[in-house]
Amino acid sequence: MPRFIVEKLQDAYVRYQTVVDADNAQDAKDKVKAWTFVGQWVPTGHVDEYDHFDISDNDPEKVEDDHVIAEDVAISVSEQARDIIIAALRLWQRLDTFSIPHSIEELARNGRASYLSNEEIDELVESVNHD
Repeated sequence: MPRFIVEKLQDAYVRYQTVVDADNAQDAKDKVKAWTFVGQWVPTGHVDEYDHFDISDNDPEKVEDDHVIAEDVAISVSEQARDIIIAALRLWQRLDTFSIPHSIEELARNGRASYLSNEEIDELVESVNHD
């Protein structure tokens, strides 16, 4: 029997944080609620999901029998940590496969048959650099 990926749209709140100068907690809340507030909101990575959902109108995608849906992992990092991650990815791209220590290669595979290609790393760096 054929298999299909079907998308579900779940009601949720995504939490964000910002820093604001204020005299007290209520003043801080009032300032960020104002339409004139121009601070930067940063996602915390915390999502509250609720019971309500709809099935997406997108056409389900037919997949092979051995297809597994991988869960995306969202992380929140400082700019400095992001820069180190990008540098490490670029270094990984430059390494000869035979010079990668076995323990590092195991981390990269994490039980999978292969790790990211250079093209996939380019896409990852682009998404990390622009989020």
